[in-house]
Amino acid sequence: MKTLSRQFQQRATQRGMAVLELAIILPFFLALIFGGISYGIALYNQAVITNASREAARTGVVFKVPVASDSEIIQTALDYCEHNLVTFGAAATPQVHVDYSSGRQSGAPLTVSIEYAFKGIALGTLFNPGTLNARATMSFE
Repeated sequence: MKTLSRQFQQRATQRGMAVLELAIILPFFLALIFGGISYGIALYNQAVITNASREAARTGVVFKVPVASDSEIIQTALDYCEHNLVTFGAAATPQVHVDYSSGRQSGAPLTVSIEYAFKGIALGTLFNPGTLNARATMSFE
């Protein structure tokens, strides 16, 4: 009978140790998972704003009559971002800047820059890479 109660005590102790180990490891494991997801989403959003700047620059340099206005170029970038950015319902609008300081003649560069303040999914600024930037430069046709 004594061996049965000793075995029961050993099993209870082992279960208690398993719960304690889980309580110690779980926060690190969850931080690793949330960090990986957050940085994955940040990389995806970086690709989105890079493509948005490229699309907007292409809209601006393509020959058409009348020439695309700044507002059309900016709207192209914003539309692309609106449909593709992962924001989890947060109202985050990227800042779009258009620069054609050399003029709009053939061969002159048009630069479209986008800044996007990325907000991570959890744990505040711990897994927040901050502001994402993208820039595309194309020459007028």
